[in-house]
Amino acid sequence: MHFRRVLIVTAVIVFLCAVSLAVYNGLTSLKSSKDTSTEDHSLTDGDFIKREEVPVPGTNYQEENQPETGDAGQNEESQTDTAEKVQNAAEKTKPEKTQELKVLNNTLEYDFKAVLVGREGSGTFLKISHYLEGAGVEKEFGSDFIDELKHISITGSNEGTGGMDMSIGTVYLNPKQSKAYFILRENSAEDNMANVSLYSYNMIDGTIKKLFSDTGTFTDLFFTKDYKYMGFSYYDHPSAGALEEN
Repeated sequence: MHFRRVLIVTAVIVFLCAVSLAVYNGLTSLKSSKDTSTEDHSLTDGDFIKREEVPVPGTNYQEENQPETGDAGQNEESQTDTAEKVQNAAEKTKPEKTQELKVLNNTLEYDFKAVLVGREGSGTFLKISHYLEGAGVEKEFGSDFIDELKHISITGSNEGTGGMDMSIGTVYLNPKQSKAYFILRENSAEDNMANVSLYSYNMIDGTIKKLFSDTGTFTDLFFTKDYKYMGFSYYDHPSAGALEEN
């Protein structure tokens, strides 16, 4: 009987020791987990910032922080284009002299205007403006379209006129045919024998065309009452001591 009591007491002691050991191990594990969690939460905002700023190969960080050396050439080209545009604008805004031409047979429908424009260093231009079916039209022609403009100067300088001084007189409008006619005549010609050229401007398609050019004595243009026909007369060079009329 005594032996059985000793055995029971021993078994209880062993059981209590085992329980105590299990509880101890559990507490140790829980403490270790709490310490690890505390260390993770002890990171400062600065530590996170430092991690984010570390460049990672193959990301946009390198592209955003690389020096923009490749754009230098493009910037230079852009500056060159801007300078050219400013220069062209300055050319167009140069002081210019204008001379408005008289227009016969004008109508409110067309309100035709013709102006000689002289730009110093650029020559003389013929600027035309009118209305067509209610819409405004503007055209400008230089010596590449009207060769005789090389011999017209309204800026006060005859430089580049080729030794010939010419002018444009009255503009003759034919409202029925939607055309305008210009006579370019040489000034101060001897014996009234002048170089004369006749041009027509088509208001429908905005083109200008040379119709006639010769040397002689010319009369003004005239139209029939219905504007169907236009005519003029001139005397050419003397032949056999007399002027022959053509």
